[in-house]
This record gives sequence, C-alpha cells and structure tokens, in this order.
Amino acid sequence: MPTEPASGQSTSVGRWALIVAGLAGLTIGVLAVGGAWLLSGSGTLTDSQPITAPDRIGAFVPFEQVELNKSPRAANNVTRIQSWNEQSSQRLSRSHGGTAAVVRTYADETLKSQLTVMIFRASSPHPQYVPYEDPAELGVERPLNELQEFGQVSCSIRNNTTRAGKAPEPDSVNTISCARTGGALTVEIRPSGDVRHEPQQVAAMVDQVWDTVS
Repeated sequence: MPTEPASGQSTSVGRWALIVAGLAGLTIGVLAVGGAWLLSGSGTLTDSQPITAPDRIGAFVPFEQVELNKSPRAANNVTRIQSWNEQSSQRLSRSHGGTAAVVRTYADETLKSQLTVMIFRASSPHPQYVPYEDPAELGVERPLNELQEFGQVSCSIRNNTTRAGKAPEPDSVNTISCARTGGALTVEIRPSGDVRHEPQQVAAMVDQVWDTVS
C-alpha cells in the first residue's frame, strides 16, 4: 500500500509550490509589459534597453547646440563637456550594475542656466534622502536642507539661512537635484545657474524627460 507523506513533508512541499508559482508569476508579469528587466547584484531592477536623451527640454537644448557655443572660441569647452559627459555616462552605468545610462548637459540660450540630466534604466530610492532638521530649533524660517515633492518627483533643496519670522528671498532656494524613479528607470536633473532657484520648474522638466524616455 502507498505510504502517505508526513504532515511536515506535505507542508514543505506546499510552501515550495507557492514560491515557484510566485516566481513564475513575476517572470510572466515582466514579460507581459515588454521590459527586459533584470536584477543587479544589489537587487536593483535594471534594463538594457538603449536610451536616447531628448533633443530639447523646454527652453534648454544640448550644450553644444547653444548658439553661443558654436563659435571657434567655445570649441574647446564644448569638446571638454562632451568628453566628460561620455565618461560620466560610463560611470553612471557601472554604478548601477552596467545598466543603460546617459549623462548630458543642457543650457538655455544665455548659458546662465544649465542642467545636468542623468537617465539610467535602474530603480533608485524614492523619495531622495534628505536629513531631517527642525527649523524652530535652528531659529530659521526654513530648514537648511529640505525635501520637496511635486507629484512623483522628489527634490533635494539647500536653503540659504533666513531668520525665523522673515520672508525668504526667491534666490535663497537652491535645488540640488530633482528625481523620479519607477520600475527600471530613473531620471535625475541637477540644475545650475538661475534655474536652480525654481525647484518646481526643475521637477516639471524631470517629468518631461520621463515622458520622452519611458
């Protein structure tokens, strides 16, 4: 007569069946959305699909396309920026398990505002980490380090010191970076120049790049 498995064995088999079914479901789900997602060594979702950076982000165009940069005098600087972007792209890829990555510099027509745009096919923490500070204890109107969120975009802000009770000046807000992440894609923008005082504008540009790439 056949021997029935012990109750402990039956429970173990049942658990393994659930685990296998769960993994199969995850694989099918990934394939269903058409993403070539992989897990990196750190457990981060990555994707090898190539990335094409947008031709324009609002009033910002790639650094080399700004009219002021088309003169012979600007040639060396343009070459340097392009070379650094290529090397930065390689570093960004390596830091996320070899995933597809692009770093590109954009600027407005005056060159007074610039953007470093980083796009990589890997997930990243959200929202961005910003240390907590109590402005009341510091005697300031706003914390020196601040997190602001606009929809699905989080921004790391550095505020100039403004005494408690006084209205902060518009240019006292300095955006360090704004980022959006989801699945196997992250878009981050680090602004410089006048645009860094407008975190909401930077966040909107992150969304614009996201819609172009995703």
